[in-house]
Amino acid sequence: MSSSHTQDISVSVLLISLFSKEILVPKAMVADILSWDDELYLPAREHAKDWKIGNYLWKDKQVPLICIETLVDDKSVDAKMYKPKVAIIKSVQHISDDRHYAIRCDGFPRPLILGEQSLNNLAIELDQDWVNYAINIGSRELEILDFVQLENAIWASQEAYSHSA
Repeated sequence: MSSSHTQDISVSVLLISLFSKEILVPKAMVADILSWDDELYLPAREHAKDWKIGNYLWKDKQVPLICIETLVDDKSVDAKMYKPKVAIIKSVQHISDDRHYAIRCDGFPRPLILGEQSLNNLAIELDQDWVNYAINIGSRELEILDFVQLENAIWASQEAYSHSA
């Protein structure tokens, strides 16, 4: 006897507002959302990449703090204009190492469920570095980053820094 169940395919994500764009991050990757605290922020050294703005103390360890806009759009964002929240992201590549990184964001992320129709409308962004997919929801274009490429850049930056010290 066969049963034909149609399984609803959906993905739970968080909509993270940055200063000039919005990104979607799978909910399972988000370890924590913190209010900004200047005492937990350790600015980057002079020779660091522009997008690596420092480290943020989280659970007694320093995690790399990055600015997505500077990385993706190659334009500087004035840190004074916003910095109310920090999203702590679990590495998709270094799960066994328990590696994390932080993204500066503007306000609390909002949960969304992407249903099958939304997932079918994902457009592959071949012309933009750092972005795997884009999706239009209403009049808003939301981007899904290439997290593997992002993490490779973060850890390469970290290792280069530790070797030069």
